[in-house]
Amino acid sequence: MKILLGLIVLSVLILGCTTTSQPTITPTPVITATPTDSCVCTQQYSPVCGVDGKTYGNDCQANCASIEVAYEGECTVPTEQPTIQVKKYTIEEISLHNTQADCWLLIEGKVYNPPENFASLHPGGTAYLAFCGKDATQAFNQRPNDGTSHSETARGFAASFLIGELA
Repeated sequence: MKILLGLIVLSVLILGCTTTSQPTITPTPVITATPTDSCVCTQQYSPVCGVDGKTYGNDCQANCASIEVAYEGECTVPTEQPTIQVKKYTIEEISLHNTQADCWLLIEGKVYNPPENFASLHPGGTAYLAFCGKDATQAFNQRPNDGTSHSETARGFAASFLIGELA
């Protein structure tokens, strides 16, 4: 009888020590929220380049920063422009640069010098050539073909051609 009682106690002890299945833990995505707004994005890395030249972790993060996406992938151009001395030009000097090979555009008081091959890069082709050596502000802000303004992407690219401002 003692042996039987011992076996029962031993069986209860063994059964009490068996492992039970652990609950499955499902990972949740890490999210970020900026304290200034209610914008919440995942940390999934799908880089996009913003029109400001900065790489964002994904399109949601660019959107939360109120930045238009220029293209998918990391930015391939430097994000910081070198500091340059702002040169001032008169309208007379600007007007001398009125050919495709030497084209200066005055837009909103700033002087731009696009490269000679710019027509091959410009979605409007050679349309900009009509404004070489002239104030192109109105055409830039209200395109002749459809009346719309150039995009933030276009404005970002124009910044790389900036050489000075109107005196």
